[in-house]
Amino acid sequence: MQKFGFEVADTFEKDYELLSLSFDGSKPAFAEAVKDQKVFDDTLSIYYSPQCPYSADCIAQVKSFCEANAIGLRFIAIDTLEKAKSVPVFFNNWAVLYQGKFETVHLLNEGYLKKLLKI
Repeated sequence: MQKFGFEVADTFEKDYELLSLSFDGSKPAFAEAVKDQKVFDDTLSIYYSPQCPYSADCIAQVKSFCEANAIGLRFIAIDTLEKAKSVPVFFNNWAVLYQGKFETVHLLNEGYLKKLLKI
């Protein structure tokens, strides 16, 4: 995207850059909630939106696995602009936190979940 004039407007940790193409000199930034990542929860928390057609299957697999293994689980649907702005991570289509710590933005299946939880 940079070859088309997009510039880095903000960064998060070392791996994530927010690129923008400004017409008036203004630049977007990651929300403060993203940089703080304050989630005081000891469960597996998954923020998701219905944008991805694979989310429903992943949700079913994760829910089944967590119920069978007595793992605390919380799903947070990102279905409004306000919720999207308050997500404590940089990606609001699918984000996984475990015990208050950001883990991944990759969709989970049972195998990936076992690896993530070190089971």
